[in-house]
Amino acid sequence: MKTEIANKGSSKEASSAWNRAGTWEDKTLKKPQLQKILESLFINANLDSPLDDSIVFGITVTEGEASIIMVRGKVKVGYEFSVEIGVGHSRRDYYSGRYEVRDYIYSIVSTIILLAILYPFCVYFSIDVEFLYDTNSEFFRTSFYRYNVNTQYISLGNLFYQTIVYAFGWLFIRRVNQRDMRPFSELLKKHGSYDSFFKLLGYSVVFFLTSGVVILGHRYDYSGYCADDHEIPVAHTITKLNDVGCRLLTEQEVIQQNFYTWTIATVVGLQFTHLSRSKLFGDFDFEGNFLSYWPLRNYFILVAVVGFSLYVLVVLNDLYIFVHAFYFYTAIFVASLAILFALIQFVFGIDRFHLHHYVIAQYILVFSCFQTPLITWINGYVTGMMIDGGASFDWDPLFEDPQDMNRYKDKTLRLSQPHPQLNSANPSLVQSSQIYDSLNIVIV
Repeated sequence: MKTEIANKGSSKEASSAWNRAGTWEDKTLKKPQLQKILESLFINANLDSPLDDSIVFGITVTEGEASIIMVRGKVKVGYEFSVEIGVGHSRRDYYSGRYEVRDYIYSIVSTIILLAILYPFCVYFSIDVEFLYDTNSEFFRTSFYRYNVNTQYISLGNLFYQTIVYAFGWLFIRRVNQRDMRPFSELLKKHGSYDSFFKLLGYSVVFFLTSGVVILGHRYDYSGYCADDHEIPVAHTITKLNDVGCRLLTEQEVIQQNFYTWTIATVVGLQFTHLSRSKLFGDFDFEGNFLSYWPLRNYFILVAVVGFSLYVLVVLNDLYIFVHAFYFYTAIFVASLAILFALIQFVFGIDRFHLHHYVIAQYILVFSCFQTPLITWINGYVTGMMIDGGASFDWDPLFEDPQDMNRYKDKTLRLSQPHPQLNSANPSLVQSSQIYDSLNIVIV
């Protein structure tokens, strides 16, 4: 750092015009000059920090000074100053802070383009090429019987379509939400590996078998109501759409269910991280003593969310009682809570427990297995919410590794040498009062 300050802060000549003899001279660097030097050194420098892919994107000199002293032809540097450093992800949003009009326009246009891309896939895999597989299993039919879904057929076309939605949702999060402008092949990676993306594709299969097989409709959804499914009447013989009975569903009904309800809800769920940028939800969090800084509107939002959640629970309760699936899902709910309690109490401890929003979404996906507009919308929304969690923050474990926890507790970030001429033998301790609650950042 001393070498750089000397090189950048001094003039083309080592000494001033009056000091031709090169005896003694003291040049004081003004704050703007020092600011410019530090920006050239540290902006976009990488951080070895608890936060992956972190960089310095802002540095401001708050106080102090630096000077260049010439003694008998030799240049020496003295400095003592404090700076504020802004730290963020190396692939952080192009626009930081609260969203402006242009941000909303960018997101809305990108969302419309995504829906336009997905629509032909929905028509092709849900209508044109259904890839129906006849399980010939009464157990399958009764297990997934939901009144308006009564069939022994599985649409592999719907599985392919759901996987395509997952993949495009991942790309949407990386390119639109995170403003990652690298090639698309790189957008599929997290930390230089495709493992997280492949895990997403695995989740697509898992959640298709738990709820997607019911949520995503196909034309043979009512085949279980027919004595002989080879003689199902075509849809135009039914005068009223949405009548449950022995008939084929129309293309209109399938597209309405799979695209206009589930897909659009999923794309809305992909906007989950935008909430933190909005003025309405920007400070809606549960960190620290949140009651001390929550505005009044947050309490109304909380009451609305809790009230809506209770309403959905009542609806699901009635639906599952109607199709005799209540005890099955109640057993899953109780067993999952018991396992979670045992893991917290006897294995990992409460300190290592971290309930990520993608985990909450996956939990809801298991229970939202009924083909009504409300439940389909919820299933789609939490699907987008889950994709957002994986693409944005990776699939972090439910119980954190102790080493990772210690990294977060250690509020020292070591700044990797951003310039070959920096002298690592002379670290400078600076403070960041803007980001991360005054982290100590050590330049090495």
